[in-house]
Amino acid sequence: TNPFILTSNSFIVGEIYWMVLDGCDGNVCDYTINVLSGSTAGGPPADPGPITGPIQVCQGDTEAYSMLPVDAATIYNWNMTPNLGGISDNDNNANISWNTPGTAQLCVDVANACYSNPNVSCLTIEVLPIPTATLSGSGSFCKEGALTPVDLTVTFTGTGPWEFVYTVDGMPQPPVTTSDNPYTLAISSSGTVALSSLMSTTGSCVGTVSGNVTITETAISPTATATDPLCAGDGTGSISVSVSGGASPYSYQWTPGGIGQNPTGLPAGTYTVTVTDDDGCTGEATVTLADPPLLVASGTSTQGVDCNNPTGSISTTVTGGTGGYTYQWSPSGSGPNPSGLPDGTYLATVTDANGCTDTLSATIAIDTISPVAAASTPGMLDCAQTTLIISGSGSDTGPNVTYQWTGPGIVSGGTTLNPTINQPGSYTITVTNTVNGCSETATVVVGQDITQPVAMATAPPITCDNQSVNIDASGTDTGPNFTYQWTGPGIVSGGTTLNPVVNQSGTYTLTVTNTANGCETTISVSVPEDLTPPPAQANAPPITCDDPTVTINGNGSATGPDISYQWTGPG
Repeated sequence: TNPFILTSNSFIVGEIYWMVLDGCDGNVCDYTINVLSGSTAGGPPADPGPITGPIQVCQGDTEAYSMLPVDAATIYNWNMTPNLGGISDNDNNANISWNTPGTAQLCVDVANACYSNPNVSCLTIEVLPIPTATLSGSGSFCKEGALTPVDLTVTFTGTGPWEFVYTVDGMPQPPVTTSDNPYTLAISSSGTVALSSLMSTTGSCVGTVSGNVTITETAISPTATATDPLCAGDGTGSISVSVSGGASPYSYQWTPGGIGQNPTGLPAGTYTVTVTDDDGCTGEATVTLADPPLLVASGTSTQGVDCNNPTGSISTTVTGGTGGYTYQWSPSGSGPNPSGLPDGTYLATVTDANGCTDTLSATIAIDTISPVAAASTPGMLDCAQTTLIISGSGSDTGPNVTYQWTGPGIVSGGTTLNPTINQPGSYTITVTNTVNGCSETATVVVGQDITQPVAMATAPPITCDNQSVNIDASGTDTGPNFTYQWTGPGIVSGGTTLNPVVNQSGTYTLTVTNTANGCETTISVSVPEDLTPPPAQANAPPITCDDPTVTINGNGSATGPDISYQWTGPG
């Protein structure tokens, strides 16, 4: 059977025995023998030794305690006085659950089945309570100005000193260790403050925390509204301030200047106001007063008085100020760009929409000075000089001067100082200044000499008696300015004179040139030839005795005034 009962006079209650069976399948040692009764007793147990384990514990902790095994002891009795927890023992070892704070004696006595030892081993245990920390208080501080921390209160239970950690808006702060209870916690920033952990430094007991406090900032929020000066530099600006937050009444401190909540009469610039409330919290606002752009008016003459324009005009330029300009002119004129004005100096006062003013001055100049015009000719037209370049030399010149010639025979250059002409007559140059439109004229008369020289010539015939003859040009113009040139078939001499000698019949041409004007006249003359002998016939009767003298005759010979007769013979 299993279990089965063994009996022996030497068994001792509490001792462990082993039974070895041999003969089955080797040595089998898997039977435990418990001595229940009827055993023989040994001697009394020895004195219990010291208890080891923590002597300072935290409420709620379970700690292990032990002592060395005691000889002959089979029974260990663990107990505490007063009862601050629960004991779970196993012979010389025990686990104690400390449930109640206080001071207790933890003791152990030993015994065996027959004997007990009256000596007791004890250990004094301090059970520290679970610490608590509670955060309380309220407050706020100025967002601007000197920082005054807010003091909160941390109240503890349990045994100090305490070490705790707190957070501001969830951000852990450095641990704080204190023996003060309550403890003043100074907070220098806004947010929600909460305790996150607690431990008593005595026994390192972890505690519980509670409470959170929200600290607000008192913000003084001034708003400054600027009203800029009306005109540049006139110091008519103003500022109005409204304030939110904080506690009234408020005071105002201005830099660089200004009085009260709504200062006036301020020049352009940047102003800072510090507003202080009744609690001393401050807020600051900065505002800039800006001058409008400086009103600057200027004027210039866009058209002067000249030969093209009997009146002038003025154009103005206005910058800065505030639009909507008006103009007051002296001695006359209206609007920003007056016209139809005589020459002179004009003043205008320009006023903008804010009443700011500036003055301008503009002068309309007069320029009616005519340019200089001059005309001349180097000579006259003639047979040699059929064109001339007349001159405007002495007239004004320059990029702003133009020229225009008029006359009967302008060949080229009619818009230059030196045109070419080919007819006699009056030629007028008009010189114009294109800047002022003024012009001037000058006239030159070009003459012409084309008188032809007189040429006349006669010639005798060449005859048997006159084998060379002189052509006669009497009646032809003579003088130092005349030259003569003969051409023909038989000029012997005098070909450049009025009476050339020729020895051949034919046509001879005389060219008479007037060297003063280059004009020529050409005539031709014919030199005849008469070399035919006249008929001659002689008739005679015979000489006789009766007529020893006879008359011979030339009857049948040529007759006439130009015929002469000459007889020759012996008698």
